[in-house]
Amino acid sequence: MSRYRPPDLSIYESGGGPGSREVIGIVGDVRHLGLDEAPVPFFYTPHTQQPSYHTMTLVVRTAAEVPGLAAAVRGELRQMDGGVPLYQVRTVDQVLSRAVAQPRLRAWLLALFAGLAGVLAALGVYGVVSYVVQQRTQEIGVRIALGASRRDVLTLMLGQGMRPVVAGVVLGLVGAAALSRALGALLFGITPGDVPSYAVAAVGLTLAALAATLVPARRAIGVDPAIALRGD
Repeated sequence: MSRYRPPDLSIYESGGGPGSREVIGIVGDVRHLGLDEAPVPFFYTPHTQQPSYHTMTLVVRTAAEVPGLAAAVRGELRQMDGGVPLYQVRTVDQVLSRAVAQPRLRAWLLALFAGLAGVLAALGVYGVVSYVVQQRTQEIGVRIALGASRRDVLTLMLGQGMRPVVAGVVLGLVGAAALSRALGALLFGITPGDVPSYAVAAVGLTLAALAATLVPARRAIGVDPAIALRGD
């Protein structure tokens, strides 16, 4: 494998002599050094035309077990040239896992901090809404005493509690879309403007806020109106 460079006769001469090359196949984009690099033009040449004097990677497609396959390949290699060592025998899954180890670690750390932020946000919403509902206990009792159904009161409390949450989610989505380009280097397999990721985050935060709003609201409407009216 050789990195493409502008045409130069000296390169072709060092790669097996001057002359043209016959194209026998076309492969997909190649990320030679890492999954996070941009694809660049590459071409493959036979080892006899452009030999590698340091290392060579042998790729074997098989359904056999790895330990037995490694022994078989080592035996064939020993028959060809006993002085050539065989080392770093790994499966494609192991190679891929090692290539994405650091991005996966960063992703797990970001997910951990994002989860903690979500929990703190839910606790904050719960505390604020609980305090507001407690301050309005008498108002809720008056509404129920005057004929308002508990369902109407619950709908009112949920609407008033979720209104700032929805506004915060919308502003958060706008801010995330504006700042997502800075995280492009940490992403793999998705784009900074990935719509499903934004949707999952928005729905998750909204459901967490809804649960944090629903618990104190249901507790407030369960209070006896007479007790609520007698409260200070």
